[in-house]
Amino acid sequence: MKDSTFSAFAEENVTKKVSKNKNVPATEQNVLLLLKQLEQEGKPTHGPAIARASNGTITVSSIYKLLDRLATRGLVARAEVDVALGDITVKRVHYQTISSNHKVNQ
Repeated sequence: MKDSTFSAFAEENVTKKVSKNKNVPATEQNVLLLLKQLEQEGKPTHGPAIARASNGTITVSSIYKLLDRLATRGLVARAEVDVALGDITVKRVHYQTISSNHKVNQ
């Protein structure tokens, strides 16, 4: 699904990066576009946030497999971040597009 809220800039940059890599399926291209949009808006870039940004077209259960494929292709980077939840600390994995100059959102 292509959302009209995607910025033309994000779409152009991600499309250029994807076009250099053959055989990137449309769903993975959509994940890249969603991730780039979240980065530009300064929003969290963890798996559930990316799935929510897809407006139901990508489930939380499938987002991690898609993100792993994109990481294998060198299109996204992942970073583990410690998040405090009350008395405990958990790890949350955040993602960013490789072409992004932004730090992984926390």
